[in-house]
Amino acid sequence: MNLHQRAAGNLWFRAIAEGLARLASLVLALMTTRILGDAAFGKISFAQGFAAMFAILGDAGANTLLVRQLASNPDGRLAALRQMSGAKFWLIAWSSCLAALVISAWDAGAEERVLAWWMILHMAANLLIEFVIAADSGVENFRSGLRNRTLGRLLMLAGGAAGLLLFRTATHAVAGMAIANTAGALWMARSLQGRFPGLRAPDWFRWPRSWRNITAVAATTMFTLFYLRSDPILLKAMNTPDGIIGQYGMAARLFEGGYAISLIITGALFPILSSLAARGEDITGALRLALKAALLPGVAGAVVMIAGARGWIDLFFGGPWSSAPVFLAWFGVAVPFVFINDVLLFTLVALKRERLASILMIVRVAADILLKTALIPYAGPEAVAACTAITEVVVLAVFWSVLPGGMTKSAAAAQVLPGLLAGAAIAFAGWRLHDAGAVHPLALAFAGLASWALALPIFRIITHEDMLALRYALNRRKSST
Repeated sequence: MNLHQRAAGNLWFRAIAEGLARLASLVLALMTTRILGDAAFGKISFAQGFAAMFAILGDAGANTLLVRQLASNPDGRLAALRQMSGAKFWLIAWSSCLAALVISAWDAGAEERVLAWWMILHMAANLLIEFVIAADSGVENFRSGLRNRTLGRLLMLAGGAAGLLLFRTATHAVAGMAIANTAGALWMARSLQGRFPGLRAPDWFRWPRSWRNITAVAATTMFTLFYLRSDPILLKAMNTPDGIIGQYGMAARLFEGGYAISLIITGALFPILSSLAARGEDITGALRLALKAALLPGVAGAVVMIAGARGWIDLFFGGPWSSAPVFLAWFGVAVPFVFINDVLLFTLVALKRERLASILMIVRVAADILLKTALIPYAGPEAVAACTAITEVVVLAVFWSVLPGGMTKSAAAAQVLPGLLAGAAIAFAGWRLHDAGAVHPLALAFAGLASWALALPIFRIITHEDMLALRYALNRRKSST
């Protein structure tokens, strides 16, 4: 199996898993907004952002390191899994206890405190689910990852919908979601023994030996999660009304649905990059493929989100909403840069240059926070999403300057620059027509998507070898069903 075929198979199963998972999350968000309104959804978004801050501590790079260790050292997989599962237990325990202490001392209303308690339980269950999925990803068992991710999100959807429809309060919706998610997480953790024969109980006390080597990986992951989850907290700290935070949450849910594609790409290709780097092989071909996989949906997402911003918000969340389309359009500007930067970030980690990756993430977060705190008082809450786009452009330039090897840089340039220029032209034309209001936004979105599809062969972003890999992935899907 060549590199294209191996990557195509991994991407296929990862895409199905992430797609179904994000669809379940989006359905629950739509139900919540339509039944409870934007203010209640704003409270839930804030509670989710609050829990995410502690999820950063509970993750701390353990999943990323586990994937790299399993992919690069097949003979030591059981030992690595035992050590990292012990580390994960302590991480979840201490981050949950820290969150409980903060909630206990929190001067907030009763509803906000209860929402935070339930969201912390939901967070702990999610951390466990993601660890199980990381174990499957490390051995490229994406079929099992598909099953686990889909089951977890369906349980979350069922629990949240039951609480919402039966009691019609935000608290019961989050409680139902958390309870169902916890039950699924415990079942998935138990099922690991069946997929890793000979796996014993977690190594509770030897995990610091492994942890000494992953401080930089932990920093990289924590800063990445903070960067993606801190905006509701920042908006609340700047006394933004719950309704505006709710509208930000609407746009963020649609953006996160698109961001799932970046998770698919990095999740499917990171084990391949890690195994190639561990054997000392040239990763230029794999990086070229990863950047192409990021560029195709990244530019498509930008065109669709920018040209059809108001149409998507009205379609999914009703309306009219004044701020949500602006948030979504700026997120659209950021999408291709986010996808490409994620690929470059994971490439550095695969090459064991995680210290450099962590420094770049610190720069990413610091620039983002400085921009937002400086611009929000003058430009309004919509500046939050605009600053995300600006930060990603700056970060891409920094990544480019530190990317190792002239051949690697030339491979990256050959994939990225033509596609970004073509996408920028299409997205700009779509936004101008969207702003004029002469054409329905969703019609503009699909017209822009068609234009991007026509540009692919012109700029040689799609090649004959790519089409053969796609055919292989489809044949593999048929043989697995």
